[in-house]
Formats: sequence, structure tokens, C-alpha cells
Amino acid sequence: MSTPRRPTAERQQQIAEAALRIISGKGVHRLTTQELAREVGISDGSLFRHFKDKAEIIRAAIGFLERTLFEGFPPQADDPLERLRLFFVRRLELVQRPAPCAPSSSALKPSFANASSRPRSRACSEPASPSTPSPWW
Repeated sequence: MSTPRRPTAERQQQIAEAALRIISGKGVHRLTTQELAREVGISDGSLFRHFKDKAEIIRAAIGFLERTLFEGFPPQADDPLERLRLFFVRRLELVQRPAPCAPSSSALKPSFANASSRPRSRACSEPASPSTPSPWW
């Protein structure tokens, strides 16, 4: 299972986002290297080319969430009530934003014979199921 090579910073971002999706959708107890690698579309050993350990992956996921939450903060407005309104509107927009997509299953190449029977992550072209939570973190 592999995806095209990407620059380290781009791959680290992809791994952090995938970790956040797994934690938010399935719980931190389901964040395994195997599950994370499957979500990203790389081998689990490849994760550690970009991070020294699982704790560093979790720190990167938290950092990604912090950057996302504080993007455009504080709102620029003279009136304090308008700043507060903008703050809440932007947070609501963030929660309603669709989840970043996982690599499509066609981009994932099985590394062994029964790999095609393993469950795959939702691809960008596939609609989310009704049970899929709308916030992606």
C-alpha cells in the first residue's frame, strides 16, 4: 500500500490530519500505527520516517487543531460585539466544514494478496455515510 512520495512537511501534515480524524471518529484508543498508515495510504513503517514516535504524531495532530482553531484569531473589528460575533461565526463555519478526504482506494496499492478485503477510508468522490460525524476533528 503506497501513495506517491511527498515532501516531508506535506506528509507530516497529512499524517497529523489523519490522526485527528481517527481520534475524533473512533477515539484515541483506535489510533494505531496500522490504522493511521491505512488512513494515509502508506506503510506503518513509513510513518516513522516522518515522526520519531506515536507521541510526536499526536503532538502534531494537536498542533494542527490549534492552528485551525486560531486561524484568523482574533477577529479584526472595532466593535467588541462584532468581534465576538465574528469569533462564533468562524467557529461554526469550522465545525460545519467537510472533513478532509482520505486517499481514494484506487490510489492505494495492496501490498499483499488479501489487502483488497481490508476496509478503506472514505475517498473524496464517495459520499459520507449518514453515520459519519460532520466535524472532522
